[in-house]
Amino acid sequence: MKKQIISILLFILLAAGPCYGSSQGPNYTGTVTDTGVFWNQEDFAKADDGNACSGQLEMSGTSGYIFFSNFGFDIPESATINGIQVTMERKDGTGVIKDGIVILAYPTWDATKGSNQSDSATWTVGSYSTKTWGTTSSVWGYSAITASIVNSSTFGVTFQCYNDSIATEPIAYIDYVRMTVTYTFTGWEGDVIGVSMPAKVMGVAQGNFTKIIGK
Repeated sequence: MKKQIISILLFILLAAGPCYGSSQGPNYTGTVTDTGVFWNQEDFAKADDGNACSGQLEMSGTSGYIFFSNFGFDIPESATINGIQVTMERKDGTGVIKDGIVILAYPTWDATKGSNQSDSATWTVGSYSTKTWGTTSSVWGYSAITASIVNSSTFGVTFQCYNDSIATEPIAYIDYVRMTVTYTFTGWEGDVIGVSMPAKVMGVAQGNFTKIIGK
């Protein structure tokens, strides 16, 4: 009995404690998919390195859809997703480009989820600047979102922009896209170690664990 108690104490001391208000990111997109022929050098949007994915907009025209996914999250499966933030660094040479579609999608670019987060602001002229959509407490209207979905390589954001001018044909440049996910995890994270009998310890589900002390 003494050895069993020691084993349980070891588990409590060595396993990570409960997590509240945790987050992962910002993680850069790992996969960029041009759904048509509009965008060039799509993979340049994977890193903050000054190289940009780009496409030229016709007068009063819209871009093709581009899908940023595979953000490499590893959130505990039982966590509740509280918020999603997506940041894009981009520029416009003329100051007439606006966001058209900024929406979550899973498992394909056209399987959109929740609500469009775009606004009417024009892009910054001449130099790169960042734009962030979402907050730590908004899931963009995607009420069915889960940690499993967020962790999937096919979860991401579908984007489209448009030209608000009838006189110019600007080029849209996207340097990078990254995502941050905020979540609540009310269980215990960490490896199960040193419990030598079926037990229920501080919210850990009852089960048989590997014995490392005594018999």
